[in-house]
Amino acid sequence: MTGRGRQTPARGQEGFTLLELVVTLGLLALIVAAIMAGLSAGRRVWQIRSQLDEIAATSAARSVLGARLADAMPLLQQSPSGVATFAFAGTAASVDFVAPLRRSPAGGGLLRHSLKLAQVALPSGKTRRNLVLEETLFVDTAPPHDDVRAPRQTVLVENIASLAIRYSGPVPASPEPAWSDTWQHKDALPQLIGITVVFPAGDPRRWPELIVAPAAAAAGR
Repeated sequence: MTGRGRQTPARGQEGFTLLELVVTLGLLALIVAAIMAGLSAGRRVWQIRSQLDEIAATSAARSVLGARLADAMPLLQQSPSGVATFAFAGTAASVDFVAPLRRSPAGGGLLRHSLKLAQVALPSGKTRRNLVLEETLFVDTAPPHDDVRAPRQTVLVENIASLAIRYSGPVPASPEPAWSDTWQHKDALPQLIGITVVFPAGDPRRWPELIVAPAAAAAGR
């Protein structure tokens, strides 16, 4: 009497429910795996695209820098004390030169260029160094030391480890030009300028030494 009102589950009903649960969990696992694979592939594609953009930007920077240095001019300028100085100065860490202003609406003009490293502070508190080109209008009278006009700064390459610049020119009593990490001549441009940029470890960008021959130096030989 007491057992007649109790409904007994049909044979196999509990097993079918378990099987359905297992299948559902398996499908969910496959969906999660597919989503994770898609996210990983998307992240990899973004990384590759970002690296290609950086490589293209580096190549463009080399072209711009090479064109500017090739246009360097052997000009004199007058210092605030009235002494005439050569408007080209080169060290292992920077180079200052004067080149024509290209594609100017006014149709001409000269720019003083300064290629060097600039240290930048990051929000994380760390710092990194960028290769920058500073530009100001050139006049044959050097500005006073207290001139506060800020030059226009263009970032050529971001996040580099080191910069090395060298110069080649004639050496007295030597038939061959020699390389030096400074340019001491006060009345002539170097025949060749070599610029090497080294990137941080693991960075895919490459910078084979950029060798530039200023056209004015070749014309003056």
